[in-house]
Amino acid sequence: MASGQTTFSVEGLRCEYLSTPLGIDVEVPRLSWRLTPGERGRRQSAYQVLVAGNPALLQQNKGDLWDSGKTSSQATAFVAYAGRPLSTGVAAWWKVRVWDQAGGATAWSAPAHWSMGLLRDSDWSARWIGLARSADAKEGTPLPFPWLRKTLTLDKKPGRAMAYVNALGYYELYINGKKVDDYTLAPAVADYSQRNWYVTHDITSYLVEGRNTLALWLGRSWYVRGHPGVVHDGPLVHSQFDIALPSGKAVAIGTDATWRAKASPITPLGKGTAFGDYGGERYDARIEIDGWNSVQLDDSGWESAALFDPPKVTTSAQMVEPNRIMETLKPAKIEATPAGGWLIDMGKNYTGWLDLRLPPGTAAGQNLKIEFADNPPTAGRYSTANQRDEYVTRAGAGQVVRSRFNYHGFRYAHVTGLSQAPALADVAGSFLRTSYSRAGEFESSNELLNRIYQLVTWTYECSR
Repeated sequence: MASGQTTFSVEGLRCEYLSTPLGIDVEVPRLSWRLTPGERGRRQSAYQVLVAGNPALLQQNKGDLWDSGKTSSQATAFVAYAGRPLSTGVAAWWKVRVWDQAGGATAWSAPAHWSMGLLRDSDWSARWIGLARSADAKEGTPLPFPWLRKTLTLDKKPGRAMAYVNALGYYELYINGKKVDDYTLAPAVADYSQRNWYVTHDITSYLVEGRNTLALWLGRSWYVRGHPGVVHDGPLVHSQFDIALPSGKAVAIGTDATWRAKASPITPLGKGTAFGDYGGERYDARIEIDGWNSVQLDDSGWESAALFDPPKVTTSAQMVEPNRIMETLKPAKIEATPAGGWLIDMGKNYTGWLDLRLPPGTAAGQNLKIEFADNPPTAGRYSTANQRDEYVTRAGAGQVVRSRFNYHGFRYAHVTGLSQAPALADVAGSFLRTSYSRAGEFESSNELLNRIYQLVTWTYECSR
């Protein structure tokens, strides 16, 4: 080993507990890192943090936002940023090196990144929008989940573009027909009478020179009348798109009445407010619109988005990992039931979605119903807590029955409305949870203890 060097290195850089977070709203973020394992007694004696406004500067070992210099400290967690003030939308790239107790220095860590969100109410220029209640829909009747879209023209492909999506309910964001990121059931659950969350997406790679379409598909989540802070029978969204062109020109797009709106094929099932009535979704595939979120679609027949003014509460960045599909499960078996239909056994309880691929020759207008439960039917009893989905088929291939803005806790799924049993290969389970990483593992020579550990961790994952 060369003089002045050490054998360990720096890894696992995090900002406010998160790896490469986008759109944080902590103005003095805290930075953390890990040291690779090494010999007993080894410790950090000092660190140097560099934070730069672009990756090229950081590569040159220049920190125009912050250079801590060599700082005597053993701290590797929650080191407060102490550089230039960070304003709305600022992007930061950073890295760390440390010294051990003998004065040996590590190499610089691999670079990491964070960006600032919208830090002031005045940074928002968007309005709350949603789908207006039709004249024949009574107040209090859950509305279909809306499709929302807006088309714009850009002079050039952007150098940087960020989307800030603040939804009351769940949402999916699409740019030019492509879903942005792999998040599911976003944002995290909130008490709408106290707070709501916005999630930040980097959409630079999705936008092109010329015409572009921004699209949002909303779902209700817990935004249901009867819960505090809920003022409408359908989900709402307040979203802003900040686009920087190579020329330096800034383009700001916010949700407003110029967006176009249309009812999607999904309507909610169940009250959504009562214990034991968790409901689900009804999807009518006959009213699908291929390319509803694409540039090519003519939306002149859509209605204007309706404007809303929900009660003012705190709007905060979602400072937690998003929900994602964490595992794909295979069914254990499929059996006919005396009551008619087919019972799918997924082999173990989990929280998430059932994916059921329909045969290519499926006719239009078939009404499928799926009920979900922890245990199989016994003596005519099937305890579902009213977890259910419904699907009305269109004609043709490519149909997959699956929730979008809801999830179920279950092992067994009872399917009715199919004339023949689904093939095992046409069924899968999507296990959903917050996409945190494990901090450690446990394994022993005692198989009972191992099984208890596995049971506890799986239960925790299914509830988080």
